[in-house]
Amino acid sequence: MPDSLQLAIKSFIITCAIRRLRGQEKAHNSMLIHITRYTTWQKHTFDCVQATFDKYNNAIKFNDVAILEEFRQVFEGNIPKHKNFIQVSEQILDCSLNSLDAQIQVHKWEDVKKELYKACSKIQIKIINGGSKDTLDYFNHKDGLSVIAIGGDKLSRGLTLEGLSVSYFLRASKMYDTLMQMGRWFGYREGYVDLCRLFTTRQLNEWFCHITMASEELRKEFDYMTNVAGATPEKYALKVRTCPDLLQITASNKLRDVQKIEVSFSARLVETYEFVKNKAIFKQNFTHTHQFIESLGQNDTLNFPKDFVWKNISASKITTFLSNYQVEKDQPLRKAEPSFLVSYISKLVSLGELTNWSVALINNSQTKEMHQYTINNEKINIGLIVRNADENCSTDTSKNRESKGIYYLKKSHIISPNHEYIDLDKNLVDEKIQQQRLEGKKSPYLSGEVVRNELRNAKNPLLMIYSLDAKNTKGLEDIKDLGVPIIGFAISFPKSKQKAEDINLSYAIQTQLLPYFDSDIELEEDDYEN
Repeated sequence: MPDSLQLAIKSFIITCAIRRLRGQEKAHNSMLIHITRYTTWQKHTFDCVQATFDKYNNAIKFNDVAILEEFRQVFEGNIPKHKNFIQVSEQILDCSLNSLDAQIQVHKWEDVKKELYKACSKIQIKIINGGSKDTLDYFNHKDGLSVIAIGGDKLSRGLTLEGLSVSYFLRASKMYDTLMQMGRWFGYREGYVDLCRLFTTRQLNEWFCHITMASEELRKEFDYMTNVAGATPEKYALKVRTCPDLLQITASNKLRDVQKIEVSFSARLVETYEFVKNKAIFKQNFTHTHQFIESLGQNDTLNFPKDFVWKNISASKITTFLSNYQVEKDQPLRKAEPSFLVSYISKLVSLGELTNWSVALINNSQTKEMHQYTINNEKINIGLIVRNADENCSTDTSKNRESKGIYYLKKSHIISPNHEYIDLDKNLVDEKIQQQRLEGKKSPYLSGEVVRNELRNAKNPLLMIYSLDAKNTKGLEDIKDLGVPIIGFAISFPKSKQKAEDINLSYAIQTQLLPYFDSDIELEEDDYEN
């Protein structure tokens, strides 16, 4: 018997005793032991658990001082790498979660000790598998069934364990779908959330963390498809994040129509072009942005009425700005999802890139609509920018966006064509434009691809901040009295020098749905608004 399994059994007995103190004498109590799918080893585990449990039961019955001290240590002592019951209950109460569950409380050892024998005497040990005669008959135990259930596939994926509080879970699976089925025992349990314990391996913990992240991304994809894009099911281009470790999404024969794609922000322009009309969020974002601008200090270029540019800004200031940028819970910003951007930036900073940022506060010098910012300790009016709502969507999609209160920018663009190189050396930019003309390109602007791939240093991205005019914008008539600008942003990411496999996020997507996937498109000059 490993020490961890002995600790788990003691924890379960203590949990049953505490639940009695909380008036839950007739509640079901379950402990799950899932080590292997092989029935021979399940029987061996049963023999070991039964012998250990009998020892504890007899010790409690006859008041064995040494064994009771072991139980006290689990409840309130100091066991390495293990929080005792008092610490966990206090921590949850400190988080104000008692408002969700009024039964959470800190108990005294002497009170728990008095209930140990009654709790222990109800506990049964059972093997639950296809060849076992044991059953989990919760329905016919009106006074509550307390059970330590040992099993394999049937237990981990086929049954619901009532009153599950302690899980001893060692068997791994390399499949997302199998792991998620085996993860049914996660979750909040009213009346004893502070008593739940999970004993598992570091690798399994990391794998469950990964599939949780992947499933949360997938939920956001569903929310976007239904609430914003108005897509029909046959066009649901859902992607699932793959794992760089040994995990697989599902069995290979189920992935025959799936193609892996790599997603990276290297050499990409990221823009906010889609907003939920939420006045509270708009006002919060303006407040955070104003504070961010104030924190930047002396700017490098002050060419009023032109734009304001700061250079050599630390990545930590940028990630703080992005972390504070509020979005509607069920409306991710697709490419501009702040949490994804922060993760990417942090990863690249650790590799020596994206360390010295430029920040541009875009100023419209051709408008009378202004809003005041504090720049260099001075109150300065910044000209607001008009970005009209997209009127060229398909009818169904347009109606869906309007019904959901979505402000979607025309051409999916917030920037103007010259903004991406606002911080770069003018001579270098003019030289590149002249080179374009010699090559027969008539545009007076550099393309974003050239800026990001050739001119922008891997350490020097650009964050552009836009103050959008709600009062005079088509599509915002219902919130024209907002009182503050709508804050949008864009980031020009330079091409990374790192290997793609070191910085890319990998996803799997159905092959036939690739045309509907949200891929990057370089727009022509006339696709921008000035």
